[in-house]
Amino acid sequence: MNTFQGISASGGIAKGNAFLLPVYTRQGVNKYPVAPDTVDADWTRFEKAREKTLEYFQSLIDQTNSRQAAIFQTYVLMLSDPDFLGQLKKEHTEQSVCIEWVVDNKAREYAGMLRSSGDSYLIERAEDILDVYGKVIDNLIGDIQVSCESIPEGAILAARFLSPSDAVFLSKKHLAAVILDKGAANSHLAILARTYGIPLVFGIEDIENRIHTGDGLIVDGSNGTVFVNPDKKTSTEYDKKIAGDAAEREKLAVFSSKAARTKDGIAVKIYANIGSAEEARIALEEGADGIGLFRTEFLFMQSGLISEERQFEEYRSVLEIMKDKPVVIRTLDAGGDKIVDIPGFSFKEEKNPLLGCRAIRLCLKMSALFKTQLRALLRAGVYGSLKIMLPLITDAEQIRQTKILIEEVKTELQSKNIPFNADVPLGIMIETPAAAIMADELAKEAAFFSIGSNDLTQYGLCVDRENAQTAGLFNELHPAIRRFIVQTAKAAQEADIPLSVCGEMAADKARMLVLMSAGINSFSVSPKKIASLKECLSHFTAEQIEALKDWTESPMDADVLQEKMNIFLSGDHARGSV
Repeated sequence: MNTFQGISASGGIAKGNAFLLPVYTRQGVNKYPVAPDTVDADWTRFEKAREKTLEYFQSLIDQTNSRQAAIFQTYVLMLSDPDFLGQLKKEHTEQSVCIEWVVDNKAREYAGMLRSSGDSYLIERAEDILDVYGKVIDNLIGDIQVSCESIPEGAILAARFLSPSDAVFLSKKHLAAVILDKGAANSHLAILARTYGIPLVFGIEDIENRIHTGDGLIVDGSNGTVFVNPDKKTSTEYDKKIAGDAAEREKLAVFSSKAARTKDGIAVKIYANIGSAEEARIALEEGADGIGLFRTEFLFMQSGLISEERQFEEYRSVLEIMKDKPVVIRTLDAGGDKIVDIPGFSFKEEKNPLLGCRAIRLCLKMSALFKTQLRALLRAGVYGSLKIMLPLITDAEQIRQTKILIEEVKTELQSKNIPFNADVPLGIMIETPAAAIMADELAKEAAFFSIGSNDLTQYGLCVDRENAQTAGLFNELHPAIRRFIVQTAKAAQEADIPLSVCGEMAADKARMLVLMSAGINSFSVSPKKIASLKECLSHFTAEQIEALKDWTESPMDADVLQEKMNIFLSGDHARGSV
């Protein structure tokens, strides 16, 4: 028996036989000139390849599985994106070089921008762009793509890498598990694997030499372990775990359709963090009470400056999907580690971009860009329960300046007889020490607060969580961060405005309970976390959670508090005290 340790992207346990997928390498894309009188013919060749690619992705759409359908519908939209196609057309005409080189160059350029963001969600969207337009290139140069016909039903698929569209393997062959060398936890492939309940592990280096077709495998998606030709003891042990996991899945499935409530019936709101209309559908299926954070920067990072109309359509789609459920849309949070191609503005000149012209600062500086987004938002507000949220607020004047722009936008829309929602609440993110300290003053201008625990921790502790040397210092339970949160909660309560938490802190069971002890009963998390948080809440009374308040407000060390919370979660609550 050989044991390999990888990284989990989708939980669960599977037993079965391996099928090693042959390595597929796309042919290189050569750059060669095209004569001016053949540019149109070359573009026609691109359109034919694009149409063929569209047909391929449309054929993968399974309307019986809304998550899979949503992902491939997004790919179809990427292939029809007028902004991106316009840029391809412009560069192709101006440079007079072959279209496959232009497509490859532009797709890589946008993927590079997304990867440089440091945001795991946006990094994975980079892979989507390369996958979608890579398929167009395949059709342009006649590359042979991998076929799934040879994969046995129910096999454990081993491969160096799978592109997001290769998710067809998951659905058509009912795979037991997938193990990869290269992968990521937030990829569309991982999302679909979690949807289907298929364990997915990546990070198994040199996989083609370690695993062979026909090997007996056990894949533990919960901890990323892969056993090759396991012994009898390991096999028996995992048979018991598989039975236990099945029971746990059955238990959690019930909570998707249930309201989030404590053991004694006190209601808690659990919303979803999303980055597209596609993810709004997933959130709805997972039982979200609404959308607590719609990150709009992906729209811009994918295509640069995008039109008001395209923004309007995307925002409207999310609102229509969620119907009467509230949708909080955050205005453009560009800059810092999220680079957007904005004509007339360069992010590269900043020596310390995380403290530079980003988020609300950028939007107020580029008011035309900001007003375009505000127009699209107010127009979309007609189609649902919209709230607008401003990122990286440090001063009340930033809120007042935004309100002036909103009034200007309303006047413009009225003059053109364009329908819009004139009463959209305007809230802010509390993600800087300045905002937390001045929350009582900011509450006079904001309709609601949402604590961004990721940035609040990063800025509050002066720790870059992407830096491996300092990542261990990043701890949301640090007493200083807890104090910021408690102070913000008190300010919101005194001003009688809603308060939520939309950072990763809210997605952790123990930390959610700590936040609740501070008086916060609204959270926004990744859709896949919703059911488990609801299940956790069902074990505790409001009184038991409130009793944690002394711990939360104390200067107790973060590690000590974490240990106490682990004990609390494991069963001390059953005795009615902490």
